[in-house]
Amino acid sequence: MSNWSRLLMTLLGVSLYMGCSGVKFSSKPSSSCQNFNTQFGDGTCIVTEEGNQAFDYNIRVGEVDILFVTDNSGSMYAEQQEMAHRFPGFLDSIFDLDYQIAIITTDVSASPNNAPNTFNGNGALQDGRFIMFPNGASVLSNPDQSASLHGQNILDFQNTIARPESATCDQSDYEDCPSSDERGIYAVNMALDRSENTSFFRQGGHLAIIILSDEDERSVGGHIKAEGGEPCPPENSNCLAKRFPLEDYDRPETLVDKTAAQLGATKTVSMHSIIVKPGDTQCKSEQDDQGNQWTYGEYGDVYERLSNPSNDLLARGRLMPGVTGSICSKNYTKELGDIKDKISQNISEIQLPCTPLLDTVDVTYAPLTSYEVRFDVDVNNRVTFSPSLPAGTSVNLKYECPRL
Repeated sequence: MSNWSRLLMTLLGVSLYMGCSGVKFSSKPSSSCQNFNTQFGDGTCIVTEEGNQAFDYNIRVGEVDILFVTDNSGSMYAEQQEMAHRFPGFLDSIFDLDYQIAIITTDVSASPNNAPNTFNGNGALQDGRFIMFPNGASVLSNPDQSASLHGQNILDFQNTIARPESATCDQSDYEDCPSSDERGIYAVNMALDRSENTSFFRQGGHLAIIILSDEDERSVGGHIKAEGGEPCPPENSNCLAKRFPLEDYDRPETLVDKTAAQLGATKTVSMHSIIVKPGDTQCKSEQDDQGNQWTYGEYGDVYERLSNPSNDLLARGRLMPGVTGSICSKNYTKELGDIKDKISQNISEIQLPCTPLLDTVDVTYAPLTSYEVRFDVDVNNRVTFSPSLPAGTSVNLKYECPRL
């Protein structure tokens, strides 16, 4: 057992160490404490006389915001329908979670010649705007775990994720289409900027981003694309090519930094990509051979960087590893099952805003379980529980961190 490991006394509901006894407090809160108090309420962060930050607040296990990012360009309607078909099993599996679900598209007006038009809903289907569900809402939730609302949420999602503009694009031989310049990361950054979306990105808990696309960010991930869809050899200066450079909002680093800065110090984030997996030549060939000279698949290299992040990317913020699934799957049962399992793992970990001082961590929870639960604070300042606490458990956290 590590120095941080503590046994939660399940029958008595007390912690092993009371780290806040006899602490003297300063009347001058730090700016970081002020921000935390705005997030969790007055007095949840106080500066001690010694200059440490003392925290005392509650977290509810099981809170997750799920943002679907759908590529609504041509050739995607079949994949959208498959996602709709498999969604009931996914929602059944997260029924006991406090979830919110919204959908945006990969279409952004920052792409050249992509102003609001008929095929992007005159702008309603681009720039990180949440798509309206048939019930007139932009967010699906079921906080009271209602069976009837659960069934309605399934229908509303199924009728929204399969995009009519994608079907129209296919039927018009790719003449009447939304943007084919897929910018899923850019769209998420724009969604974070939109004031009307603020309540969706709840403070604390977990944000799971699920992207469905047969191409990469900016279609080719910032590479050079030759006429015919194949990569342009860098040594061939005469190759007919069009550049699709990644801009700031297209970059994984920008998204990680933005979520860390805007969503609070206790919010974790994961990216799950259902894409042409890098190196999957068979899937790439299937996507290339769709009967249209303008339609090609592209390896989702940039999206995969967020789903399987490097240590450098993890160190930038509150990002957690996600799932990379195949867009060529015959159905998305496995992909959505893997995403559900990863979400369940991620929401069971509670992110601390700083590195706590040794032996000041005090954790209690309610309702009590009939079995022993241990907790540990890992190197990423996340409280993990073994076994995981059930969704809906209220956890009280008390600890001190050195003042920054």
